[in-house]
Order: sequence, then structure tokens, then C-alpha cells
Amino acid sequence: MPYKDPEREKASMKERGQRYRAKKHAERFGPGAGDMRGRHHNGPKGSGHHRWNDALKTKQGYGLIRVGRNHPLACPNGYAKEALLVWVSAGNPAPKPNEVIHHRNGEITDNRIENIEVMTKGEHNVVHNLMRQRAKNGQFVGRARAGRTLDGEVHDGKA
Repeated sequence: MPYKDPEREKASMKERGQRYRAKKHAERFGPGAGDMRGRHHNGPKGSGHHRWNDALKTKQGYGLIRVGRNHPLACPNGYAKEALLVWVSAGNPAPKPNEVIHHRNGEITDNRIENIEVMTKGEHNVVHNLMRQRAKNGQFVGRARAGRTLDGEVHDGKA
């Protein structure tokens, strides 16, 4: 709509452009589209990405499986420990906050149902403290001094 006043016409055109951009933004990022700021949508996703790793593990070596953030056994990042999923999928109740899953043979990657059991944290500490080395005075020996024994030979990280 032509205006005689150039300032008024310029303001009208600016407002029209803003309405147009708002409409296009709502179509692209509105309800149902999620928050897609900064996403270009053309990179490989999931197993097609070069950094994808099927075998995700914690620092301690426990296997993790992606279950989604809404899963009742999931950590905040959407993953759950493999042993926990095996335990619950076998029909057992999930461990209470004061309970942990224990691997009977000590191998944390062996998640067969026969190898895992639930015990309280106190019982779990007793089991593992019995396996720790002690000095002559009865104190626990630190990990650095305890070393690692494999096939009767001690490997303590020293050359």
C-alpha cells in the first residue's frame, strides 16, 4: 500500500518483512519441530558417523547400552549399564538405592545372568575387601604397592 510519507512506507515494509520472517521461522522451528537452532541436518547420524562406537564403556569398564533418557534404568545421558539391563530383563526387580550388582567371577564384562547378583553395598564391600592385599599390620595396601598379578607374575607398571 503506497504511502505519501516515505518514512511511514519504510516502516510498513520493515514490519511486513518481520511478519514474513516470523511466519517462516514458525514453520521451520515451531511446535513439533523441536529446538533446531544451529543444526544443518546434512551430516551422517548414528552408526553412519565416523565417531560412532557400539561398545560404549564407563571409566571403570562397565558396558553401556543406549536406552533413551525416558527409560527408568537410564542415567541422565540416556544410557544404562548392561549388567543392570540383563538383571531386570530376566524378571528380577531393579536394585534399591543401597544395593549394587556384583559379578561373581570378577569379570565386569561377563554379563550372563548366572554371573550377576544383587547385594547390599555393605556385603559388596566385604566381598571385595577380602580380596584386597594387606600389609603386616593389617592395613590395606594401596593399589600402587599391591601391583597386578597375572599368571603368577606381578605386573606393577614398573619397567
